[in-house]
Amino acid sequence: MIQSQKKADMVFVNGKIYTVDKKNKWAQAVAVKDKKIIFVGSDEEGHQYISDDSKMIDLNGKVMLPGFFDCHVHPTGYVHDVCGINLVQCKSIEEYQIEIKKYSTNNPDKEVILGFGWFHTDFDEDGPNTAIIDEIVNDRPVLLYSGDVHNLWVNSKALEIAGIHKDTKEVKNGVIVRDENGNPTGCLNEFGAMQLVEKHISGYDKMEYFKTLKAFQKKANQVGITTIHDAGMLQEQDTKYSAYKHLDASEALTLRVRLSAIIYPNEASITEDISFAVKMREDNMNNSERLQTNTVKVFLDGVPEADTALLEQPYIGSENYGMQLWQEDSFKKVVGKLDEKQFQIHVHSMGDKAIRYTLDAFEYAENINGERDSRHLIAHVMLVNEQDFIRFKNLNIIPVVQPFWFEKTELYDDILVHNLGKERANRQYPMKRLLDIDVKVACGSDGPVAITESSLEIPFNPLIAIQQGITRCNFDKDHKNKENILYPEERVTLEQMIEAVTINSAYACFLEDVTGSIETGKYADFVVLENNIFEIPVEEIARTEVLLTVLEGKVVYNKQ
Repeated sequence: MIQSQKKADMVFVNGKIYTVDKKNKWAQAVAVKDKKIIFVGSDEEGHQYISDDSKMIDLNGKVMLPGFFDCHVHPTGYVHDVCGINLVQCKSIEEYQIEIKKYSTNNPDKEVILGFGWFHTDFDEDGPNTAIIDEIVNDRPVLLYSGDVHNLWVNSKALEIAGIHKDTKEVKNGVIVRDENGNPTGCLNEFGAMQLVEKHISGYDKMEYFKTLKAFQKKANQVGITTIHDAGMLQEQDTKYSAYKHLDASEALTLRVRLSAIIYPNEASITEDISFAVKMREDNMNNSERLQTNTVKVFLDGVPEADTALLEQPYIGSENYGMQLWQEDSFKKVVGKLDEKQFQIHVHSMGDKAIRYTLDAFEYAENINGERDSRHLIAHVMLVNEQDFIRFKNLNIIPVVQPFWFEKTELYDDILVHNLGKERANRQYPMKRLLDIDVKVACGSDGPVAITESSLEIPFNPLIAIQQGITRCNFDKDHKNKENILYPEERVTLEQMIEAVTINSAYACFLEDVTGSIETGKYADFVVLENNIFEIPVEEIARTEVLLTVLEGKVVYNKQ
């Protein structure tokens, strides 16, 4: 008989519980006490943990999984949904102008108009320009970030305030796009150029970000997410961090959050940026369990849409190899310094040359600082040199991939094949190759970055990632048609995708001992699904609804 002190606060019974525990993959019942799991096993044993004070939940045969992770996301980026212009669903210049006009008319007192979500595929080869916006708004600055956030489209007023004109010199780590006469078009590529405007024009404030975070976490819980890694707060780092602290201090945080502080590719600010990261880490360690900063984010290259991902071979029809945001020696030094300070390092690397340089820097850091359990991260991993796959394993580097991009869409057809050529475009985003050599692959959405229009309400839903990892096809398309499949050799199993969004991502966040699987002693982080994703056709996984999300034994979402 179970002793009284073993009685549970909450007991789930009659379920199909996939634990992700390799020793005990399936169970029927789970008991929870004081935020933790105290039992996993059969219904018969589970009932013994029920007392008059226990809450019993009959799962009625539904599938329970560990709570999902989004291991690379930008929650504050959704501020444009809440307080600015969301352009993601626009498909033409006319539609962009309609949204800009609607927002400017409804917000006459806004001194600065901010927005997000335009895509290169919606413009001709000259790209966006000031005239398109000036026709709608010319009396106040307008700043519109591209869907990949590596490009900024502005109006003439913004260029005027920033002092950008024909005679403005080119900048390091950025491109001022110009017309045939040398005049700025209003498109600024990469951080070096974007900051020319950002340093003169203020963005959102703390309370706008606070409002955004509350809205984001509600949606995240709705799709089963219990833990996120905010992959770098980009501009206004301190303002966004203050919003997180305010949410946590008000005990309104319904996600476990791991933050990456940003180190910009600017020699003059490196010391200041590292000091800010150290301050964040110390502050969180002393004041919060849910909100922690142990990671620093560094950008090494750009994106293939803007020809700025760093490649071993040039872009098609040019001598351009992409943009290297750090010189090799400087990059190695900053990685070595961060590693010495015991930070996990999170590097944005898209191109094969960028990934090689990143692995070189991690190897350098290990050589000078000694081997340790660093679990450094490389995000996106678009193209990988053949000889570099095994280096992920040897250096214990965790690739954080975005299965949301495992698809052929307009971006593939209109931009990537054109820029990279079919051979490279067709071998983007390996995953199976890495899993086959026992690399722990984690998953993130990168939302709202590069997530295009979706037929689902919440486009960063991990169930979309699970389906597209299995099919390598956009979930709205026919995965049986080989023309829709991106790199079919890299398709993985359902079990591997579940591990990627649970225990592997927990490992990437140094949390595998406390969450990521349903095991005794771990936090009670669960998700209950409407459909059994082990039995339904794969094309139905993405549209399976979450019925219940539990974080540390507390229900944070209930569909009822």
